[in-house]
Amino acid sequence: MSQVAAALHTDDAADVALSLGSDPARGLSAEEAGARLAQSGPNELHSGEGVKAGRILLEQLTSPLLLLLVGAAVLSVALGKVAEAAVIFVVVVLNAWIGFRQEYRAERAMASLRAMAAPTVRVLRDGVPQEPPAREVVPGDVVLLEAGARVRPTGG
Repeated sequence: MSQVAAALHTDDAADVALSLGSDPARGLSAEEAGARLAQSGPNELHSGEGVKAGRILLEQLTSPLLLLLVGAAVLSVALGKVAEAAVIFVVVVLNAWIGFRQEYRAERAMASLRAMAAPTVRVLRDGVPQEPPAREVVPGDVVLLEAGARVRPTGG
């Protein structure tokens, strides 16, 4: 947090609005809000890379149980029990494939749910209350809070 942002909570509301270049009675103009969004970027926490199939597959192939089964298959081959080793390898491949499919589908479903649950915020822009997505709130926006409104960090 910058020194300026850290001190704003102790200032008078009018002084804060002045320092942010905002009008408490009208809010920002739509053009100014768009320019600030382009400058400061979206108001969101980065949730990481998203669903990576390669990462999920690698996790499946390096699980301790799967590595133990591969070791048992190698030991079976060394002992001359090729049929048992083949069965173990089939189980390993099926286990990895089923685990990969389930986890990949679950990750995609969670990403879809996060996208659908995008919160909105009531702000004052051009003197008119509006409800843009929370990710489009910029420094200087006048946020309108009402009784019962949920206040939480974006992405939380």
